[in-house]
Amino acid sequence: MLTEFTGKPPRGSVAPWWETSKEGADMSHHDCQPYYLRTGDSWTKIDYSKKAEEWMKPLVAGQETGLVEIPANWYIDDLPPMMFIKASPNSHGFVNARDVEDLWRDHFDYFYRELIEHFKKHEGVEFVTMGQMADDFKSRKAPAKGALMPAEPGLKLKEK
Repeated sequence: MLTEFTGKPPRGSVAPWWETSKEGADMSHHDCQPYYLRTGDSWTKIDYSKKAEEWMKPLVAGQETGLVEIPANWYIDDLPPMMFIKASPNSHGFVNARDVEDLWRDHFDYFYRELIEHFKKHEGVEFVTMGQMADDFKSRKAPAKGALMPAEPGLKLKEK
């Protein structure tokens, strides 16, 4: 469907709320720069009823992959404001979709009006696709030796 709509096969994916599964690479981030994902990280769950030394342990890194993550922006994801999380007191879910749309429109209008033209005035600034970002990152940094590699571009995932 995406290939038919865009004219080219997808180069990656983002799960809702950036949550991934055991089938994907998870629990890694570098805030604002592309990086290679890992899969299978593990950590000790925080338990505030216990002393910090019981749960404050370093993350145990999982297997490196050759899949490039381009950090996303929470403001352009509609799931966080609409998702109900039982253990989170400020999570109510069912936010009016128009409120999310207004947020996106306000951000777009601000960026268009205030930032894009300003950015373009500076030497060396260019606007690129996420695919171009991933290609540039991979051209400058190879994945770790033995990294779990994604399928070649254009290949379809196997049906289960």
